[in-house]
Amino acid sequence: MKSPHESPKSNKTMHKRFVALCMVLMLAIAFTGSEHFRPTSISPTTSALVPSKSNFYEKAILLPADSRALIDTIENAQASNPPIQNPFSIPAYDELASSTGVRHLGIVLPHHLVAIVQIQFAYSQLKAYNPDLVILMSPNHQRKPSVPIYTSDQGLLVCDATGKEISRTHFAEHFATDFPRYSTNSRDMSFEHGIGHHLPFIAAQNWSADVLPLVLARNFDSSAEVQLLKDLEQFIANRKYQRILWIGSIDFSHYLPATLANVHDKETISWIASRQFNKIRQSSEAHLDAPAVLSLLLKQFSRASLLWQGNSADVMGSGFSLPGTSYLIYYLSP
Repeated sequence: MKSPHESPKSNKTMHKRFVALCMVLMLAIAFTGSEHFRPTSISPTTSALVPSKSNFYEKAILLPADSRALIDTIENAQASNPPIQNPFSIPAYDELASSTGVRHLGIVLPHHLVAIVQIQFAYSQLKAYNPDLVILMSPNHQRKPSVPIYTSDQGLLVCDATGKEISRTHFAEHFATDFPRYSTNSRDMSFEHGIGHHLPFIAAQNWSADVLPLVLARNFDSSAEVQLLKDLEQFIANRKYQRILWIGSIDFSHYLPATLANVHDKETISWIASRQFNKIRQSSEAHLDAPAVLSLLLKQFSRASLLWQGNSADVMGSGFSLPGTSYLIYYLSP
């Protein structure tokens, strides 16, 4: 007969296995180099990869088989449903309708896959929202191209070594057409893990949503921020989207031991609560990697609720003296 104490121990072991799997993936990406992730254009003759009802994916980007490791990690987490420490709940969506009937919901999520269990749990909470537009915003980790904001007018396919499609993302290509002031750079987009790490999660929800990827420089002129919000509002109205999900792909304190990271996180949380935009925009990576993304989200939404706070030291069970990354998950509503 099993002891009643075996279940928590089993859950803890399962959780550590997933964390270890994430770390193996991240180390593999770091040491194999970006050549393994070089995107390849899909030709119109690759019929297995191009839907017959549309030629949109004739100009999509294909990630090679190496990216299967990311998909495997996410699918394993989804299938096994590992336990989450301090689970959170996203409020009901009925309150979100504006006077025009359009619903807006925002979420701040990590892109650091050490927090994969928390990321997956958040998406499971969001599934029923069923957006028709996802605005996915990331910092520009590679700092190229050297523009304030760029997007992509191409879809993204991930395929295995045989050419079989693993996941497909419909990018909202009309944004680049409607607002040509924004640069498009699909090649650099394919290397941006702040975007790429979220696409399989989004695809797994089976939403019929367009995804608008936006990569923002760490900081840019506030007038560009105002213009972007105005353009997004017009884009949503023109294209008649009704349920919009805004995702801020943000990791918080970087490269500090957990004890120091917690101090910086406490400051960041206070800035968010008091809407101290200057503090946010002038911050360093000791606080967060995407001040422009966070600033834009806070100007779009009037309420920000902290759902979960963690650190790689907590999640991995590693020493609190080792440098790490911290995570804050926020729910944003009008």
